[in-house]
Amino acid sequence: MKGVGEERITCLLCVKPEYPKLALKRGYEGILKVKIWIAKNGEVTNAKIIKSTGHKILDDSGLNAAKKSKFYPLKSPKTLNVEYDLKLKR
Repeated sequence: MKGVGEERITCLLCVKPEYPKLALKRGYEGILKVKIWIAKNGEVTNAKIIKSTGHKILDDSGLNAAKKSKFYPLKSPKTLNVEYDLKLKR
């Protein structure tokens, strides 16, 4: 993940959502959009759903992944929108 603008936001540890077994079993899929807040030290301090997949179990998995991600240190705190494509492999 890389951002653009006055300062590049680069992911140091990009955590991908785990596909929950129940979601797999039921055939749930969707695209999740999450806004994350990044502190100067690169830690994610908050994450909020912008657009849900329509399935709470997938949304929760994406939020957890976003919160566990880490970024290179920044000059000032920033926000970044992240999109997770939670689709079943066919």
